[in-house]
Amino acid sequence: MRIFFITASAISLSLISCKKNTEGNGNVIIKESAETSYTDNNGKIDSATSASYEKTADGKTNRQETFIYSGLDNTKAKVTFADTPEEHTLTIEANKRKIQLDRKDVNPLKTTYERNGIRAEKKGDSLYIIQDGNVIPLKKDNI
Repeated sequence: MRIFFITASAISLSLISCKKNTEGNGNVIIKESAETSYTDNNGKIDSATSASYEKTADGKTNRQETFIYSGLDNTKAKVTFADTPEEHTLTIEANKRKIQLDRKDVNPLKTTYERNGIRAEKKGDSLYIIQDGNVIPLKKDNI
């Protein structure tokens, strides 16, 4: 019986003395924003989303931005730019396909991404995908 009271007392004290810190880590900064809009295009309702995410931890910043781009035939592509200390990539999702390219060159006029024979050039609000001599122009949707 004595052991029961000692054990119960120890458990009670440990539960009371544990204090949860809900303030979080002061070294982590998180910024998120997202926006969704619906547009009527030739009687068809499309949903388009743009989002950005930025997280800074231990002095390292991870940033991700997602935009909707349109082709000449009005098809939509979701394009995500990811910048982390380890890698800088561009991911294009369209027609149930996903292509990820690595950043190769940055200058004031254009940014070039490339992987496995596929190249993309970002110039302002335009994105040009180049594969086997074929060029697919995309323009950022203004949501």
